[in-house]
Amino acid sequence: MIAIAAIISPVIVTIVNNVHSNKLRELEIKTKHFQNSQDKISTLNDLVTNFVAAANVLNTYEQTGGWQLKANARNQFVKSGSKLLPYLSPDYQKLMQDWLKLSQIDDKSAWFSITKHINNESVNLLNDVKKNAYSKIN
Repeated sequence: MIAIAAIISPVIVTIVNNVHSNKLRELEIKTKHFQNSQDKISTLNDLVTNFVAAANVLNTYEQTGGWQLKANARNQFVKSGSKLLPYLSPDYQKLMQDWLKLSQIDDKSAWFSITKHINNESVNLLNDVKKNAYSKIN
């Protein structure tokens, strides 16, 4: 009887260890996937925040003048909007392209209304980016 227990005991221990190791590996993979998803969402949040901030900076320089400051702010606005394009749904891609085209306008009141529209759409823009990111991640 002791001989049988001596043979079976290591087999049972090995099976239990393998099951435990597999569960740990599975948990590590899920944790990495979750962390990567969170990092991606954080990056996309930053992209939207930077875009809205760039729009507001450009609006400020449009209102106060300063040719070089406006040119730099306009470039930053276009860069930040362009970085968002791949993460947007087709409807928001069209809207973003319109905003980027309108950024070339040198009319203070027009740019003020564009910035207001961007600020009003910022939450929807963020939700659209997140929705598209989740569909690409999962």
